[in-house]
Amino acid sequence: MKDYAVTQEMISALIEQFPFNEDFDSHAVIQQIMHRHPQQYTTDLYSFIKSDDPIRSLHASIGQRLLSMPEIEKSDAGKAPTANVRGNDTANQQWRRKIS
Repeated sequence: MKDYAVTQEMISALIEQFPFNEDFDSHAVIQQIMHRHPQQYTTDLYSFIKSDDPIRSLHASIGQRLLSMPEIEKSDAGKAPTANVRGNDTANQQWRRKIS
């Protein structure tokens, strides 16, 4: 697995702030990463510089990483359109924290 500047621990800490009884989406996680860890986000973004769309590639990789996080699961809501970092509504996975 690729080494990322935004670590799984950072993402887990952000996820802990979402309520158990409310769905959240990948865009919300990405916004929090950008806000709380801008240097690490930029480092990871730069690692995709040779991609046709580095932002989309990085955000897809974050979505894939969310799939492997044991503290969350896909919501029954599935995907829903929400605003991405470019302000466009795109279908995005809804998540829910698991009650431990």
